[in-house]
Amino acid sequence: MADKATIIVHSGDMDKVYSALIVANGALAMGMEASLYFTFWGLQRLKKGGLEKGPLSKMNMLGLGKWMVKRKMKKAGEWLLWRGSCRTSRSLEARYSPVT
Repeated sequence: MADKATIIVHSGDMDKVYSALIVANGALAMGMEASLYFTFWGLQRLKKGGLEKGPLSKMNMLGLGKWMVKRKMKKAGEWLLWRGSCRTSRSLEARYSPVT
């Protein structure tokens, strides 16, 4: 039996979607199959440009929290990881499934 990772993305919050993509990329890098199921508010992140539009979960502070996190990620070089996580997981053949 092959090792598999199944991740349910039920929230559209930027930090939660990013965490799901990190786990999926890690599973794919270890040779596992990865499936991401987007449901409820997570479906909004599958739209073109949708990953950029999600708020933060608890630190949003009327948009200021997201701006601060993005700024910190850019300084640390993590912003490229965020922008490339979705492309990387797709190129490594992760399965994205919208669930309505």
